[in-house]
Amino acid sequence: MKIRALFFAIFCACFIVACSKTSPLLENNKDFIGVWKNETGTISIEKNGDARYSSHEKLENMTKDSDEKVSESSEIKAQITEFDSSHFRIGSGGFGKSFVINKAPYQDNGKWKVVLNDEEYVKK
Repeated sequence: MKIRALFFAIFCACFIVACSKTSPLLENNKDFIGVWKNETGTISIEKNGDARYSSHEKLENMTKDSDEKVSESSEIKAQITEFDSSHFRIGSGGFGKSFVINKAPYQDNGKWKVVLNDEEYVKK
């Protein structure tokens, strides 16, 4: 019985270590790990390379003849497939999304910020 418990403990320890590894793509970019938000979107980057991007924009076009309201939403949950000093990509092919790194993570008045695709995000 003690041997079974020992093997179970070793298995659990190996599983925890495997899940907590940092993706090689993020090894030199750890400042990007976390949840980043702005008015229209959220980017969540986990240290294992999993990422999630969601965006929701509402546009209003009002003229004297019509009042048009349009909303657009998108969501991607995938691995980071590319990462360098100028850009990173979530997913691959036509189902992915690329982000230009206009300004790498930096601190401003005690808050972490990053500028991606000309949009500022704040770390939560």
